[in-house]
Amino acid sequence: MESSVFVFHPDEIVLLDSFELPVLNPALETIACATRMHIRIDGKPFLVLMTETARSADVLDACAAGSGKACSWVPVKSLFAQDGSIPEPLARNAGRAYGLINWYSATRFCTRCGGTLEDHPSETAMRCPSCGVDYYPRLAPAIIVLVHRGDTMLLVRHAHRIQHLFSCVAGYVEHGETLEACVAREVLEETGITVKNIRYAGSQSWPFPDQYMVAFHADWASGELVPDGEEILEARWFSRSELPNIPSPYSVAWKLIMGELNG
Repeated sequence: MESSVFVFHPDEIVLLDSFELPVLNPALETIACATRMHIRIDGKPFLVLMTETARSADVLDACAAGSGKACSWVPVKSLFAQDGSIPEPLARNAGRAYGLINWYSATRFCTRCGGTLEDHPSETAMRCPSCGVDYYPRLAPAIIVLVHRGDTMLLVRHAHRIQHLFSCVAGYVEHGETLEACVAREVLEETGITVKNIRYAGSQSWPFPDQYMVAFHADWASGELVPDGEEILEARWFSRSELPNIPSPYSVAWKLIMGELNG
């Protein structure tokens, strides 16, 4: 039986003030939920809940009931911060639980026959009882790259994301291409330059909703910056001493820009 519970709604998680998960108790079992699922992480069972009422005091009271400790709603993205306040295993496991509950709530019907899906008997998956097709959690691999030119780095403003921030070039991997080919293609398409010396820097699960970010460094090879005007509004070279507004410390972009991912 599960002893700890991940409680979400919709982009926040309940944590005890001791940075621990709530403990399963009768009050939590009766909380109104849009979705609930059972998962195993490292062989340990957990219950995952997506509650129906955001920031409800009733939810917090139920979460506190099993431990006697105070608790609060915490943004899920803040779990990835680099200040050391959140234990790394908790952040990793919460990211997995959050990605799975969002996938589970959106995966209801078979795309082949339209039948209602059921839990797979032994795996983290859904199965269609009518035609036997199995559905596994989605992962969308994406690259993110910091391009260097001498002592400067390329940062861009995205048209469809937070427009007051400058970040790294990023994009989804397409069928048939390697990660390195994706880096070269995305940089060329979005900024008009070519790169060389593409090298792996690190990776990060980013369950918002289902990305897996693979980070790279690369060096400028040729060309002048010409933003595509569709995905990229502005592209500029910056020195580390004169950085613009950049993403928050929980992001892989921040780690690249601040030199915490060097491969």
